[in-house]
Amino acid sequence: MKTLPIVVLATFLATTPACTRTRITLGHPVLPEEAAAIVPGISKATVLERLGPPDHAEPEPGGSLFDYLYSRSAARALDVSLLQGRFSYDERFLQLDRLRVSFDRQGIVRYVAVVPGESTGKAVGAR
Repeated sequence: MKTLPIVVLATFLATTPACTRTRITLGHPVLPEEAAAIVPGISKATVLERLGPPDHAEPEPGGSLFDYLYSRSAARALDVSLLQGRFSYDERFLQLDRLRVSFDRQGIVRYVAVVPGESTGKAVGAR
């Protein structure tokens, strides 16, 4: 009779589903009014004063480019095992917002591009 509770506990643990949820946020969102304040003709110093340092900077023909990025990602997984059988399901989402600011050789804004919500959602099937 002493083994019955152990068998019941082992059966419960063997059939209990495992579930995982993850969320990651990187960067700082650029608010619409902040983005609207960045217009062609203002200086690189003014952009840095209003938005802070960029997440990415690179040279481009005739000047330079700043990227301000904000990303959110989420994932969830479900794993169920029952004796010899197993079922797994994974799902992942990524959303990336981007503000691109291009400067000429003198450090004056040439153009501003807002790239909202490039998103991906992917279910990595059931097994």
